[in-house]
Amino acid sequence: SQSCHIGIINAWANEAKIKNDGSLYVDAEAALKRMKMEGFYPSEKVYNVVLSIAGYPITDEIAKRNVASSARELLFTMIEEFDDNGIAKPDIYSFNHAIKANIGLQGEMNKRE
Repeated sequence: SQSCHIGIINAWANEAKIKNDGSLYVDAEAALKRMKMEGFYPSEKVYNVVLSIAGYPITDEIAKRNVASSARELLFTMIEEFDDNGIAKPDIYSFNHAIKANIGLQGEMNKRE
């Protein structure tokens, strides 16, 4: 059911918060994709829970790049999807979460220069 999928996504978000680990974004995003494959339509709140995980620290460089890239893609997906009123799903929080993931990546890139 949709509530089961949302529960799984929330569990990944809680785990990320407890561990302060943004790499768990990958698992939450996979749960979101499965939810959509099974015919459920997540609200912007569900998207934002997934995107919020991308803002936690990630120590592995490859994972950091992958999460930042995936967060951008998810944001673009949200822009293409509309709610029942014909309004695109992302809100200011969606953009903030995706930006935070990419700022973390940009910060690491600036350290190298």
